[in-house]
Amino acid sequence: MRVITLCGSTKFKEQFEQANAFLTLQGNIVISLAFFEQSEGFELTQER
Repeated sequence: MRVITLCGSTKFKEQFEQANAFLTLQGNIVISLAFFEQSEGFELTQER
């Protein structure tokens, strides 16, 4: 079993989800993003 970390731009949410599912189903432990600021239209401010 391998531990794999996915990293990159948050605008690629669909690709992160596909890679995560594919690698997880192969029996790997996948560490990935949980918050997709760019692809979900969130704007980070000092209040958030």
